[in-house]
Amino acid sequence: ESGGRGTADANGDSAMSEVDGSTVECLRSGSGLVSALEKEPLQPLAVQQIKFMLDWASHMNIPAAILPAVPLDPAKASAYARLLASLALDCSASNVQLWVRVAATPDALAAYELLHRRCDHPANLGC
Repeated sequence: ESGGRGTADANGDSAMSEVDGSTVECLRSGSGLVSALEKEPLQPLAVQQIKFMLDWASHMNIPAAILPAVPLDPAKASAYARLLASLALDCSASNVQLWVRVAATPDALAAYELLHRRCDHPANLGC
């Protein structure tokens, strides 16, 4: 892992060359990050962008980051859980809480509970 997260690595550069400019700008603005986690050419760029945002939050002493809702699609939810499990570990060292948006519906609450279990119940991951 390089010292500066947010710097492009070989995977990030190849991902950018395989997608159009509007898609890359969409990811950089934060929209579409969760759905990009399951798409092979976009996945490294999406992970890089989320880590960059959380590093910035830690640098600015922002106590919590609000993340997108858990997708109801099992493949997307699984990819999101893998990412949040590693991010929760990284963010616990910098005291950044990860808050996931959850709608007040039974399906959304069940999806969040499954996500939390898949991440091994980190204390800094909540809704």
